[in-house]
Amino acid sequence: DGGLTWLGLTFGGEPGQGGTGCPGYGMTSATQAQAIAWLQDEHIDKGRCGCMTVPCETWQGSTGESLYSLALSPSMIGDTTTNKRCRIDDATKCTTCACDYYVKYSKDGGLTWLGLTFGGEPGQGGTGCPGYGMTSATQAQAIAWLQDEHIDKGRCGCMTVPCETWQGSTGESLYSLALSPSMIGDTTTNKRCRIDDATKCTTCACDYYV
Repeated sequence: DGGLTWLGLTFGGEPGQGGTGCPGYGMTSATQAQAIAWLQDEHIDKGRCGCMTVPCETWQGSTGESLYSLALSPSMIGDTTTNKRCRIDDATKCTTCACDYYVKYSKDGGLTWLGLTFGGEPGQGGTGCPGYGMTSATQAQAIAWLQDEHIDKGRCGCMTVPCETWQGSTGESLYSLALSPSMIGDTTTNKRCRIDDATKCTTCACDYYV
């Protein structure tokens, strides 16, 4: 309720049981370091502090380990102006899971999560196991699947780069921001611009379309 009332967990990390908030790490002898660790493990990582969605300006342009850390569940990358979200689930410690990593997307702000098939098809009951590597997918392949099949196809939102990011940009920087499927524009209006790279198109008259 925004700080009107405050709740604590039990020593076992259970909510709603009248816990005082005394950390489960160390309990009545908890140190400052244990209190910080308890905050991280039982509150931040489980969404009790909010801020689970990493906003566009933080994750756009991220790659590799940086993108992985931002999208790693329980966090998610997404567009806070829409309900589009994406995340990677690390299942390397799951003994009953078919895959070590799952890449999922949400259309309702994270209430429900969907996966693609190995062929990248939505709506077919896919688990989210990456099509790159499939049941043997590595972390790097999961990141690539997130980029190619989710971010680049708009499933994570954030397709419009806002004014404050692209204004004043030139050359390669402006090109990278405006390159489809992204677009530059004014998020307070419906005006948008983009560049389509058609260099691999064998039937297109031009290599680039603006």
